[in-house]
Amino acid sequence: MFRQIRFTVLAAITTASLTTPRDCGSPPFQTFFVLGCAKPIIVERSDPIMYPGSPSEHVHTIMGGDAFDLTLDYDKTQTSNCTTCAVTKDLSNYWVPTVYFHAENGSFLSVDQVGGINVYYQERMDWTDYCADKTLQPFPPNFRMIAGDRLRRRFIAASLEQQAIEYVCLQVNGAAGPPPFPGFPSMRCPGGLQIRIRFPSCWDGVNTDSDDHKSHVRYPADVDNGPCPMTHPVRVPSLLYEMTWHVEAFDHLKGKFVLSQGDPTGYGYHGDFLNGWDLDVLEAALRDPSCGNESGGRLERCESLVPFLQNGRVQNLCPGVGVHVDEERFGVLERLPGCNEVQGGPGDAVLGVC
Repeated sequence: MFRQIRFTVLAAITTASLTTPRDCGSPPFQTFFVLGCAKPIIVERSDPIMYPGSPSEHVHTIMGGDAFDLTLDYDKTQTSNCTTCAVTKDLSNYWVPTVYFHAENGSFLSVDQVGGINVYYQERMDWTDYCADKTLQPFPPNFRMIAGDRLRRRFIAASLEQQAIEYVCLQVNGAAGPPPFPGFPSMRCPGGLQIRIRFPSCWDGVNTDSDDHKSHVRYPADVDNGPCPMTHPVRVPSLLYEMTWHVEAFDHLKGKFVLSQGDPTGYGYHGDFLNGWDLDVLEAALRDPSCGNESGGRLERCESLVPFLQNGRVQNLCPGVGVHVDEERFGVLERLPGCNEVQGGPGDAVLGVC
């Protein structure tokens, strides 16, 4: 059974830097709510965005609606009987790579994920958008996107995509921790390791997907705020995934943590989103002042979503989906599932051939 972790609202996450000229006025509110998902719907080598119809190359931890399958589109998400997330009208799926511990003896140990995931839905519009009378747009049917690059093994500070990833070494007893890292920290994290990834929020307004599953979206100039490029003028909610891993359980062992694609740097962290929202409900929440910054991100204060909320106990009752790839993913493993050798870079990783 998974428990739901309480989210900590950080100023850097919740507050957009917005400079508004006097003649444009200020927006009446900015959308902000945090969707919690109590547990994964499945953990396996599945990725219907990158590898539709077949197993993916590495293991993902997947949250959301129980219609999740190797092949998935919007219509199929709507056949879900339940979701592991807090809003029953959100049948989307959210997934990230799974974390393993690579022991000194060469074995791999699965790392427990604690508290599910928090998905921040935020309005990150620029004053130029408000001056142009633009509004935040809901994700359309069949919208999907990927953030991050699974093959990356070095940090490029100027990359907006890499600036969107943070590793937070959590402390205990209220102690202050170090600033976020761009990859796996070399220090111990007594309160666990929280990994965050922010998605692009500028959309081309036409395509719900693209060949690389990225080109139809772009980051604004400052990653989570600032103007959008002219090629991608439509604002959609800025998504931020926040997931915590029980890394402190391995403090007594020698080794290092790796992502499931064989990444010991952490620079190859990535996230996937496939929209399954009831479109009317999502749009209502985006237009509802009670779902703005003053709510503190709490769903119970968002009047448009209150009728559709379910608590963590009910989320945990969603039984999950059947395994599509029959292989060992948990416990002590001789090698990572799939064809994933550990590659530390600095060049991009090379996909194996199984």
